[in-house]
Amino acid sequence: MHFDFLIGMSFGYWAERHRRHHTYPNDPERDPEVTNEFIAFTFAQMHARSGLRRRLSRYQAILFFPGIFLLQPYAMHLTHARQLLRSRHRGWVAESCLLAMHAALYITAVFLVLSPTLAVVFVIVQQGLFSAYLGGIIAPNHKGMEIQHDSTGTGFLIRQLHSSRNIRGGLLTEILFGGLNYQIEHHLFPSMPTPCLRRTKPIVRAYCERHNLIYVETSLFGSYRALLTYLHAVGRSSASEIPAPGIDMARS
Repeated sequence: MHFDFLIGMSFGYWAERHRRHHTYPNDPERDPEVTNEFIAFTFAQMHARSGLRRRLSRYQAILFFPGIFLLQPYAMHLTHARQLLRSRHRGWVAESCLLAMHAALYITAVFLVLSPTLAVVFVIVQQGLFSAYLGGIIAPNHKGMEIQHDSTGTGFLIRQLHSSRNIRGGLLTEILFGGLNYQIEHHLFPSMPTPCLRRTKPIVRAYCERHNLIYVETSLFGSYRALLTYLHAVGRSSASEIPAPGIDMARS
């Protein structure tokens, strides 16, 4: 009800995508979050592109936030609807009905209350802000961390620690991120209730320090800087360059 009817996204498609992301974080062959047509997250993805896509990818750090504001919301809704109809997983009929109801009620309500011009402007701004908010709390958690080539050969603990970073901040950060600012703990214990992640953090961090394991934590703006620096490095790379193991691997 929350995903399909209220938000307009397929819960079944998201659940499967999220499961694969948690299993193979930052693996360019298996993680759906780093295999897409819009952003090149690895040097190999960058150099496999040609024409307009390659030229746009060269400026992907600059285009990242405008892209998730202007284009991502519509691509997201269309992708969810297409994948739902294509996969036909369990419950797809109910999800399809809920998605159709969401679209019909949303468009009807907006155009009943506002003039056609204002309605179009409202949809663009509202959907853009929604997408920018999602991108703003999801992208900083993994992008710019180590790319996990052939992650099946890496142990679970190391795989999660090397691909996740936490976001420092107070109560406002925790409210905005909904607990995803504790991304390391969330990936180590995916079924843990959100309020428990804060209490688990000192235990996990102490364990990592005791065993000399990487535990990355940075500020919100520091995470955006790492994200955009990484995207810029990939976009501006030449064919002769070899990808570094990761840009944000220092302890903090």
